[in-house]
Amino acid sequence: MSDRVLWTAVALVAVAAARHAMSPALVVVLCLGLACALRGASPPRRLAIAVMLGLAMLWVVRGVDGVHGRDLHVALGKITLDLKVRVAGNVVRDGGSLRFTAATNDPTLPRRIRVTWQSPGASRPRTGDCWQLRLRLKPLTARDNPGAFDRRRWSQRRGIGAVAQVRPWRRNGPCESHATAQFAAWRAALGARIDAVTARADAAAVLRAVTLGDRADLPAGTRDVLARTGTAHLVAISGLHVGMVAGLGFVLGRRLAPGTFVHREALALALGVVLATAYAALSGFALPAQRALFMLMGVAVLRLANRRVAPLRLVALAASVVTLMSPAFVADASFQFSFAAVTVLAVCALRMRARRHVGRAARITVHLQCALGLVLLPLTVHAFGFASALSLPANLVAVPLFALVVVPVALLGVAVSSLSVAGAAFLWALCGHAIAVMLDALTWLASTGLGVAEARLPGVGVTLAATVLLAVVALGTALPGRLLAACGLFAVLGSAPDRPQAGCARVAFLAVGHGTAIVVRTAVENVVYDTGPAWPGGATAASGSLLPFLSRARVGAVDVAVLSHADRDHTGGAAVLGAAVPVTTWLVGPHVDTVATPTRCTAGQRWTAGGLRFQVAWPVAPFWPGARDNNGSCVVRVTAGDTTLLLAGDVEARAERELVALRAVGAQATTVPHHGSITSSTPPFVRASGARIAVASTDVGGRWTLPAPTVVARWRDAGAEHVTTSRAGVGLALCARRDARLQDPDPWAESRSALW
Repeated sequence: MSDRVLWTAVALVAVAAARHAMSPALVVVLCLGLACALRGASPPRRLAIAVMLGLAMLWVVRGVDGVHGRDLHVALGKITLDLKVRVAGNVVRDGGSLRFTAATNDPTLPRRIRVTWQSPGASRPRTGDCWQLRLRLKPLTARDNPGAFDRRRWSQRRGIGAVAQVRPWRRNGPCESHATAQFAAWRAALGARIDAVTARADAAAVLRAVTLGDRADLPAGTRDVLARTGTAHLVAISGLHVGMVAGLGFVLGRRLAPGTFVHREALALALGVVLATAYAALSGFALPAQRALFMLMGVAVLRLANRRVAPLRLVALAASVVTLMSPAFVADASFQFSFAAVTVLAVCALRMRARRHVGRAARITVHLQCALGLVLLPLTVHAFGFASALSLPANLVAVPLFALVVVPVALLGVAVSSLSVAGAAFLWALCGHAIAVMLDALTWLASTGLGVAEARLPGVGVTLAATVLLAVVALGTALPGRLLAACGLFAVLGSAPDRPQAGCARVAFLAVGHGTAIVVRTAVENVVYDTGPAWPGGATAASGSLLPFLSRARVGAVDVAVLSHADRDHTGGAAVLGAAVPVTTWLVGPHVDTVATPTRCTAGQRWTAGGLRFQVAWPVAPFWPGARDNNGSCVVRVTAGDTTLLLAGDVEARAERELVALRAVGAQATTVPHHGSITSSTPPFVRASGARIAVASTDVGGRWTLPAPTVVARWRDAGAEHVTTSRAGVGLALCARRDARLQDPDPWAESRSALW
């Protein structure tokens, strides 16, 4: 079968994706790929192909399960070591801290560690540098919340086995010089020269990103503008950039070779591959650059062997190689975007060849950009949570500018920098001016707010179906087929997360580490109880977990936000939440001063929403003057008919005694007070509660090692099912005339299962 390579790649990628997120759509794709890969071959060849495919799939499954099934280096928690490491990834500046990936040579440690340096001062590690650091190592922890970025899986797909914090030490500094460090110092010197000759800091950061792959100082505002206009790919060293450099080398090779030179094409191909490899090395060998190099080398080998280069087979071969080398990367957005884009370009190339298309360059560019924009739209929505109609006009201008001006001229500046400093400075200054003009135009385009909309897709199955249907719309030839695909697309994208019925509520206890963030959704109202912690460096659980969950649930406004008390692990994300979505009422506990115009939380306050009753049970007014933060926590009862949930904050023994005396603790479900500390969950409180479900907001390997074993045993002895948010969010369903029950916290769960 002529397309057996293509369908074999489809099968391999589908089995890897199915191991990450099993869905009927992926199973159908897997079966289709297997059937097409085996069809048309003789029985002996079919058996051989089946055996090889089976072995390859076992390898893929083993690779995926090896990533997701191992709990890496748990014994390393809270251990401080003095290590020599090599900076193996781009250094990212986040506020006052630095983050980078470090490679180690110690066989007892993970090969790669994600390092955070809170106060680096004047220190500035660069990719390839050797540094001696005092590191406090911790295992990777999972905080799996619907809609939120899963950093643990992201880290594992890149071979990162632990995280570390740099501790103060007088000997923190660079190691002795060696070849890799010298190359890193040369790259750093180039970056400093680019900064010196570029008038604007944002333009200099973009120029460093496309030349050296260094995005550490890219301003947050510039990142947002690029994301909102669909041009963020321009500052990532991707297959587009590597392909442009290879094409430039191929053209130069053909032009420079004498007209009578027999091996003219071989010289052109070799020069293209060499220049592309040099550019990939200059940018730190990012994964998209590696994939582009695989494909370029495949093209070069086939052309030298006088074999016809079939674009789709070449894409399939590259996908198979990447899947076999790193099966877990199939679930990474970088893999999906890169291969989807290259596949669209390959299909367009085949169609143009079949039609002998000789249109103008502008027409071809518009056609390709439209096809790419449509096919990549579901992936963009799935990965980033928004869709932008600004992508097409922005890319029509920005891509040619980068392809024809910025990247070639910037790399020419690198080439002449060792011969003429003034010449390189002139070329980089020219690039800086071009980038500044482009950034101004993109900033204006983004400021209009046109065409940018928040959007969500339920999961992998719907995203895959939408991508295939949009590909038919964009690349199909028959009009009836396009119309049917468009109708199917509207049916797929018309799905939405179900709102609870009247008299019911869905409660999501988010995994935010040592802290609390709870979302209660009724038929008409959304209530947030606490906003999670804030960490050194400016990161908050609200931006990383709470806001992505609200976006996934399509919650555009919060009716009531309760801040139980002033501890930072409960109120750290209040400002971020208030800035991101409208909050009608802030109901706050004692000493909370992080929001404007708050309403003080006092026992007796009540409101109704969607057939549910919300009532503040604590603190009582006389308790206010001497209330400690924990014992003054705002305790809220949520009642649906005869089913009640108690949100108990961090109340301790004294407040628990008062609540028991007030007969305010009886509930079918409750939060475990104070994260399961021994200062709370007293035996009288646990007995009076009578809860069947007890949810504790805790962290994995946290500083306080909560919940305490005695507290867990106390709740279980009382007949409660004790669950924690240490690794994943917890969902709870409340409904009149039904008992509280645990469920999937994903707001799309029911609509997704109904659709697929």
